[in-house]
Amino acid sequence: MVTTVSPTGLTLLSDPQDVAADVVFVHGLQGHPYKTWTFYPSFPSAPENLSSSEASKKSKIRGLSRLLGHTRKRQETLIPAENSNIGQDEENGAPISGIFWPRDLLKEDLPQARIMTFGYNTNIQQGYHAVNQGNIFSHARDLLYELEAKRRKAPTRRLIFVAHSLGGILVKEALRRSEHDPDEAIRKIYSSTIGIFFFGTPHRGSREWASLGEGVARVASCLLGMDVNSEVVHALLPTGPELELCRESFAVQWEQRRAALAVRTFQESKGISGICWGGLNQLIVPPDSSTLDHPSQRARTLDGNHMTMVKFSGRSDKGYEMVKDDLEELMTKAPDMELTPSFGTTQDSRECLQMLRTSDYEQYKDRNPDRLDKTCEWFLHHENFHHWYKSDSSTLLWVSADPGCGKSVLAKYLIDQETELEASESRAVCYFFFKDDNEDQTSVTTALSALLHQLFSQRNSLIQHAMKDYIAEGSKLPRLFQKLWAILLKAASDPKAGEIICILDGLDECAEKGRYQIIDVLSAFYKQAISEESGSRLKFLITSRPYYDIQRRFSELTHNFPTIRLAGEEESEAIGREIDRVIKWKLSKLALELRLNVTEKATLETELLAMTHRTYLWATLVFDILYRTIRPTSRKLKDIVRSLPPTVDKAYEAIFSRIDDAERPQARKLLSIVVASSRPLTLQELNVALTVEVQHKSYNELRADLDDEERFESTVRNMCGLFVTILDQKIYLIHQTAKEFLVGNHEVLDGWKNSLHPVQSELILATSCIVPLTFSDFDDYQTPNEVSLGELLSGFEFLGYAASFWMAHFREAQQQATDELVQLVLQICNTSSRRFNTWSRLYAMTDPSTAILRFTTTMMLASYLGHNTVVDQLLKDSEADIDSKDNDHNRTPLAWAAKQGHISVVRLLIGTGRTDINSKDNDNQTPLWLACRTCREEIALFLLENGADPMDKNTRPRSPLLESALQGLSKVVDRILRSLSDQALQVVAEHYDTEGKSILNLALLGENGSHHTIVKMVIDALGQFPDQRRKLLYHQDHSNCSPLFHAALRNQPEAIKLLTQVEKGLLSQTGYIDWRDTPLHVATHWQSLNAVRALINAGANPNIQQRTGHTPLHIASHRTDGHDGALILKILLEHADPLISGHMGENIIHLVLDWDRAVHFQIIANHISYSDLHQLLTSKNKDGNIPLLHATAKLSHADHDYASHSKTFKAVCEAMIKVVSDADADGILDLVSEKDCPIILHRFIETSSADLMAEMVPKIAALDNSFLKPTDINGQTLLIKAVDRQLLRTIQLLIESSAHVNAQDKLGKTALHYAAERDMPEIARLLVHADADLTIKDTFGRMPVDWCSNSNSCITIVQPSDRSTIMPDPVAIMTPSTRSSRTSWSITLGAELNSCAWNLHGDVGWYSDAVPTIVREDKYVISEAIPVTIKLPVPRVHVVIEGRDQGWSDDRWFSDRPEGSFTSDSWYELAILRDGQLVLRREWARNKHRSKTTHRFECTWYSDTQRNCDHLKFAGRRAVSADDQGEFVRRLTVGDQVVILALAGGGGWMNIVKSASIEIFFED
Repeated sequence: MVTTVSPTGLTLLSDPQDVAADVVFVHGLQGHPYKTWTFYPSFPSAPENLSSSEASKKSKIRGLSRLLGHTRKRQETLIPAENSNIGQDEENGAPISGIFWPRDLLKEDLPQARIMTFGYNTNIQQGYHAVNQGNIFSHARDLLYELEAKRRKAPTRRLIFVAHSLGGILVKEALRRSEHDPDEAIRKIYSSTIGIFFFGTPHRGSREWASLGEGVARVASCLLGMDVNSEVVHALLPTGPELELCRESFAVQWEQRRAALAVRTFQESKGISGICWGGLNQLIVPPDSSTLDHPSQRARTLDGNHMTMVKFSGRSDKGYEMVKDDLEELMTKAPDMELTPSFGTTQDSRECLQMLRTSDYEQYKDRNPDRLDKTCEWFLHHENFHHWYKSDSSTLLWVSADPGCGKSVLAKYLIDQETELEASESRAVCYFFFKDDNEDQTSVTTALSALLHQLFSQRNSLIQHAMKDYIAEGSKLPRLFQKLWAILLKAASDPKAGEIICILDGLDECAEKGRYQIIDVLSAFYKQAISEESGSRLKFLITSRPYYDIQRRFSELTHNFPTIRLAGEEESEAIGREIDRVIKWKLSKLALELRLNVTEKATLETELLAMTHRTYLWATLVFDILYRTIRPTSRKLKDIVRSLPPTVDKAYEAIFSRIDDAERPQARKLLSIVVASSRPLTLQELNVALTVEVQHKSYNELRADLDDEERFESTVRNMCGLFVTILDQKIYLIHQTAKEFLVGNHEVLDGWKNSLHPVQSELILATSCIVPLTFSDFDDYQTPNEVSLGELLSGFEFLGYAASFWMAHFREAQQQATDELVQLVLQICNTSSRRFNTWSRLYAMTDPSTAILRFTTTMMLASYLGHNTVVDQLLKDSEADIDSKDNDHNRTPLAWAAKQGHISVVRLLIGTGRTDINSKDNDNQTPLWLACRTCREEIALFLLENGADPMDKNTRPRSPLLESALQGLSKVVDRILRSLSDQALQVVAEHYDTEGKSILNLALLGENGSHHTIVKMVIDALGQFPDQRRKLLYHQDHSNCSPLFHAALRNQPEAIKLLTQVEKGLLSQTGYIDWRDTPLHVATHWQSLNAVRALINAGANPNIQQRTGHTPLHIASHRTDGHDGALILKILLEHADPLISGHMGENIIHLVLDWDRAVHFQIIANHISYSDLHQLLTSKNKDGNIPLLHATAKLSHADHDYASHSKTFKAVCEAMIKVVSDADADGILDLVSEKDCPIILHRFIETSSADLMAEMVPKIAALDNSFLKPTDINGQTLLIKAVDRQLLRTIQLLIESSAHVNAQDKLGKTALHYAAERDMPEIARLLVHADADLTIKDTFGRMPVDWCSNSNSCITIVQPSDRSTIMPDPVAIMTPSTRSSRTSWSITLGAELNSCAWNLHGDVGWYSDAVPTIVREDKYVISEAIPVTIKLPVPRVHVVIEGRDQGWSDDRWFSDRPEGSFTSDSWYELAILRDGQLVLRREWARNKHRSKTTHRFECTWYSDTQRNCDHLKFAGRRAVSADDQGEFVRRLTVGDQVVILALAGGGGWMNIVKSASIEIFFED
């Protein structure tokens, strides 16, 4: 059976069993889902249009189905399209001697393709019938929803679009919406799309086609009274906002997707002949319009005009062969093409959030003790803290204090207990505690990841700012400092962010490089944020010791802004008082436990308080000593008091003095292991590490020597006392000072201070790690799998740590390693041994990306690990293969050593004179290139000294010189440039990578801040070759960007200054893809504030116009209105001509209205002269519209509430009031085009501004009263329109100006009819007072009073005097209401379980044992039409529904929604259906959250506002306004139908409906 093709929605043409991809055809303007793609050899005459035989009610229901994007079992009649003489069989949609190639050819040629065709109505004119007024946005939305429904069983299946003409723009818009849609199912459409075929798509618009459309539309409208779809026609104009938005978004998507998105462009070769209308003897879409100007684009020409280019005569048609071959190629690649994750999907955002969870930051905080009552007050009462806390802008507070003064206790208290800093809806609190006894706790990137994880957990919406980098970087993101910092700043600047407090404790314990990084970015940020107005409220509180390096890096900031420093070391007196309080409290407890008398307690207190160097830590240690006192006597206490340690170091010595001499070696070993470990060890791990010796050969031998697990904890405590703490079975030193006390680089003969040499400690732990890996137990694991490896890790304590960290410990200790230990290492590194096989796989479990599994020699592995002692021993064998290559990357040991940063190994290998210093891997990358890529500057310089080629290119092709420029290795770049000959130096100017980027482009793209230095080096090096230098400066890469464009985009003012000093002409260079932007355009577009300033200071001309005629000021006027955007707009207003218009005549006020930028309009109004503002407000675009009328014509779409929705519109209206008040009548008439002069008041009443009309009506009426007489296409006068908009003051003015109060529209209704209908008593009274005729009858035979129900307030006002009693006409006698219902509905709406973003468990068999069926059609109940005989307004609408949601949800994401509350993501709406269109929708109720039982909803909406008071918050509904229920009911008129819509949103949410009914009451 041949498939029927529906004119709207998706029609399935083929559905094979083994589907590789979906192919979707989308037609163009005036197109049809069948006829656009059908070839007719003889072009027979088309049959007459077929009309539906369905009754009126069913026709309207079908109209609703199309509107909602639902398909019905009964299809509508196929309609002719494209003005072509082709036909189609009514019964089955088969072609009449035609070839519908998607079905007739492609279905067979692509057997693994599921083929669909999509239809939508874009007819420019359609006889005397109303035309679908949808634009690209509504059609794109319909396409998305239809596709999502069709693809639910396979939402990630690859997807290919084939689009003709306007269909290409529709597809681009659909992808733009899909990428950022809140519904994950919709976002999968974008991520699954792997190909788009554009046929004659006007990416820049087509003037010829649009002129035809507008011409036909104008003739049809003016001469024949036909309706037109101006929105679709306007979308084809070259500078239409829809086109610009689609184009910009698609360019970004294509750049991000690259090889994951194949794009094919086909162009027409012939004009449409035989028709003389405008430019139709020319190409409809010329090549410059159908080209995307992207280097990856394939653009080819088809033999045909715009309409015949997609009609193929058969398989031998050259056009079909070309298209089929491309589709076949893409289908072949489809299974292997990687799907691109969509930005911001629910699943992606969760994975991103989980990825940022790189540490147990809560446990890091809880390691610290709680504060004692009445302590920390020295800080809480400090004025600097209050200044920081109360600030409404971004600010910093650095709290420094000496060791042991309670900084970490203070930080913990602020987070856990301080109510003034408590997290709330307006404040997010994030924290991280640095500690140098845990490798993870010393990492600044771990700290930033923790801050972001907490921020996004508290502010879910802010994670959108991380998604772009997450998609680009994946699992690398938590290690990229600059990216993480940039994400934090972007999130903080989000208007929804509120106040963000970040507490970093112990900055001095952060690794040195990271410490300097965070201080530098904090200093730069707060230097700008404090001195300038900032839009964010990002507050950092940092604690640290007052170290010199920290103080020096903060010095400029603290000097200029003293309040950001709170020096605890200068608060010794206040801190001392609090320490005394702690001492007294601890002493009270001690006295009770040791039963001290008053004298003994007093003696102790006096001695303790007399100590000079009292700190919290000292007090803790001293009391530990006192608590260990056995049977204290007065004499013993006196001896203890006299010997109390006066300092922390002395207290540490006192603790260790209690260790027996026999236990000291074991205690030193234990402490060596603890201080050297890369992470805190568990008690079990420490037990093994402390016990294992070289002589152990198996785990059985080791276990015999292990301490009892329960006893071991006591052993540790007895051996080390308070020096170590045990938390969650993990071992920690008591304080950072404990490690500083123990570790030293000099040999100590006596005592414990500095007695642990770091290398010796590393050696001890390295030995403990290496020995277990050589146990004979590994001999049994020939080819270990995940199960056996898991058994190993669970069965042998400490093995996981040993496998992960032995390499690093040995690397640090290898110079002191014994020969015996080196031999053990050689056993592990023997790549052909079983032990290597087992260890490498254990290591790969913790680092899946490791390359060691593919290493072929011990030399290679040792070089990779940086074990130079092993390499040195291997090199003693003269036959050692030092240039062997691995099986994955084809790299030599030298390449791996260079990449990993092991300079000692590199020196050894180069020193042999036998290694190939320029060896290349699979990507032609040399050791020097790898060293540059990984920022190993010392190694790169050493390789250069030994003859490495700096110009050897890899496959990109990018040389080490270019790579070092990108990575910001200024010393390497300098060394290479100085080593090059003059000839080679000139070649640098023409050295580009595959993206066309030069050395300057790459230097400016670098992340480490050295761009300015490297740019200067290159410019200076080429100073003797001015022509080459100029060529380099002006060179544009594949994105048409020269170095200055990149500097502008990356916000690099120093580089801009340098470049423009050398070449001023760069300021006026145009480029940036195909926009013909200047660098100032680019800086403005990307909100690069500092770059804008630098470009303006360098002399950039702000009045240059780009491709669409826009200056940078035009761009600034519609960019986001954040802090930087506002400042950029102000800067440009000071230097640019605000009166310049774009190519379509639009000025900056047109644009602020287009983009609804109220803040920007206020800035413009405040920064330019009134004469300029007047000119902007009154200048017309090419459509003849001033900005205000442009907004009403284009943006409001006849929405009478538009003025109240848009703050920008309101502000422009207010500005126009002054313009009109200052103008005479002729000046007001100049505000519209000549053709609109007769209807000027009609144009301005669309603004719904009573004040504006108050200024205009008297002046225009005084000039010529005939201006009050014109009517619109519905025959409505100004007075009727004023009544409809409830503009009381305008009505008064019109009446005073002798407006015809009794004029009738095409329905025969007067203004009084509408006032009575809508129950507007005040307006009705005013009209009656103006002699409105109470007896005029409309086309329904009714006077105004005949429309009034008994409850209508107008009934007594509009009742004629000769009709004392209203007697209804016989025809008006009717039933009091109409009721429509579905009693056995039992439908389920929502997502299938297998497409949910999280794992759901529930009673999925509520109606059946299978997964609930997804019902796309019939998900509504529609009432009978309101009969013409009823009175208005309708008194009330009563709705009853029985339904529930899926009955479960995931507590991780919805814990804030109480079970049983009306907060479900499935809900019900009421809508008014009028003439096949939904004219008004309102939420009615929400299901109960996680409800397993059906709930009965019953509610009545009244036309009387007061009667709705009790139902405003019914069942969790979200009211639009206080009177939205009454307004809904009062808007109902004859012929309307009320619809119940059952809706479900998001993956996993369902709306399970059993029954529903609507009853509309006509009598109260």
